[in-house]
Amino acid sequence: MKHNVYLFQCQYAIEVREINNYYLPYSIGCILAYAQQHNDIRDNFNFPELFFKREDPAEVIKRLDNPVICGFSNYVWNEQYHLVLIKEIRKAYPKCKIVFGGPQVGQDNVDNGDCDVWIQQEGERNFVNALRDWKEFVIKPTYSGERIDDLDELPSPYLTGVFDDIIEQHPECLFSMTLETNRGCPFMCTFCDWGSLTYAKIKKHNLEKVISELDWAIRKPIGYIWVADANFGVFKTRDLAIAHMINYACEHEDSRIDAVNVQYYKNSTENAVEIAKVIGKKYNRGITISVQSMTDVVLTAIKRDNMEMNDMSTLLAQTRKADVLAYSEVILPLPEETCDSFKESLCRLLEFGQHTAIEMWKAQVLKNSEMGTPEHIEKYGIETVAVEDYSYYHNPVDWNGVHEKINIICATNTISNTEVTEAYMYGWMIINLHTQGYIQILARYCREVLNVSYREFYDKVFKELAEGKTIISDAFRFTKQFEEAYMERGRLATQEEMADWGGLVIDNLGGHFTAQMALSTVFNNKEDVYDIGEKVANSFGDIDPSIIEANRSSLACINRMSVGIHGARTVEVNEEEWEQGYHIETAYDLETFEKQQTTYHVKPSIPLKIIKDAGKWHHRRQGFKNIFIKKAT
Repeated sequence: MKHNVYLFQCQYAIEVREINNYYLPYSIGCILAYAQQHNDIRDNFNFPELFFKREDPAEVIKRLDNPVICGFSNYVWNEQYHLVLIKEIRKAYPKCKIVFGGPQVGQDNVDNGDCDVWIQQEGERNFVNALRDWKEFVIKPTYSGERIDDLDELPSPYLTGVFDDIIEQHPECLFSMTLETNRGCPFMCTFCDWGSLTYAKIKKHNLEKVISELDWAIRKPIGYIWVADANFGVFKTRDLAIAHMINYACEHEDSRIDAVNVQYYKNSTENAVEIAKVIGKKYNRGITISVQSMTDVVLTAIKRDNMEMNDMSTLLAQTRKADVLAYSEVILPLPEETCDSFKESLCRLLEFGQHTAIEMWKAQVLKNSEMGTPEHIEKYGIETVAVEDYSYYHNPVDWNGVHEKINIICATNTISNTEVTEAYMYGWMIINLHTQGYIQILARYCREVLNVSYREFYDKVFKELAEGKTIISDAFRFTKQFEEAYMERGRLATQEEMADWGGLVIDNLGGHFTAQMALSTVFNNKEDVYDIGEKVANSFGDIDPSIIEANRSSLACINRMSVGIHGARTVEVNEEEWEQGYHIETAYDLETFEKQQTTYHVKPSIPLKIIKDAGKWHHRRQGFKNIFIKKAT
């Protein structure tokens, strides 16, 4: 008699251009592919279905047939949903063993009775051992085991047909593919659970296997590839070869792949630029120049070393020359960070040439990170709030009867709750007004020509936003109030609550996307932003009229913009102007700001077809900003 085992890695559906997209459940797929290669597992167990969607728990229970084991891969986007499912499974099948694996699992889950078995570290061998022990009535509460040194013993879930049924049964969907070319991370950043799960040494998957998986993706309904390596590019020659194959897969006439997400080697070098060029700007969102913070004492506290600052400036210059998007991520608030040091970190990024894209994340206390240990929490006075829907991907096709939660740091012994919000709003200003291009040319002119630091410039802009009477100031204050309410209540404000605040009300994105809530409001009232920038710039000295004109002329030719869920932007454009652009004359080179009469062609680099498609989805990092301004040839 064979026994039924069910595996769960549930997720939100993400709508892209009116098509629901799902990640193929890679983690449980790897476990199943590994398990099925063993004769004793095939002889004793069936795996009737892999569950990957957020479905009504009652409907899920109807599809289970006397399960003996249900295994769950848990992370912050499915933990609460899985806990609801487990309660229903235990009611219907009280003898069924619940097995937990994944980053978002801890001893508390065992102690609370959420699970009967905790799979620690890599899951393939450990889960098979748990199945064998269950058969012998000796299943244990935890499984750890040795790390898998030879990844060749792990068959591919793609090439072994594990996902074939999912794809066949959902012809209306596109799927995202997780591509793992190596496993492991040499860094031990205290805020991250990656290195703690896979240890420090990096192990490689067979190159032929990786290439075969990409070939498989060409012929399947794959729209997106997430390269799951923690440090892609660390093996230069090998990873460059893989990048060529990724580009080949994207460009193939049978392929539906239109985007690739790569986690680059943390201390990115010219390798990352070369790899990004090979993958292609059309598909690659750019390279991450990771900083998290620019404050030395913070970096020491989180066990993180950034590249030398002069190397960062050089690398950013290389990305501009190569026409490769480079973005930086900062985390608020990390241990030892203050409100002032966070503001300074953002401005130092600008000083080193990061004008294209900055993304701001709230510091999350993950279960298996060092930052989440009692010792670390006590040492740095970490206070947290459990917030709902930080990664806000609700879709009407999902069952949304429970909100996902995560612990966010709201204060430490170096920064208060109020200061965290102030620092967040300073980031809101830099992201919305500088990297989106509204006053970037003015700020850079003041820096390079008038010797005014970015900190001086943006401190004045911040004061104008906080005290002003314009719609932009209203948007600033609304976002601040929304953020304060979120961090106090741990949930998104309702439309009724926002209406009671009085004044401007902006569509609710929330969570990680709070900083983007006002994108369309800012764009549609950009004249007010220009006025603020010019007022601040003129307070430092006379501004060349051609700089003012360039700043007002440099944005993409969009008539109106609206922003939907996850930052998707609906735009109205003048198609003829978008295709042809126009010319402006400046008295300065807008890259070096040397005094030199220069002609610029203002024309968006994004093809009109992509802009039309962007009505449903447009990547938030690319934006519509003055990076489109090019020297005329």
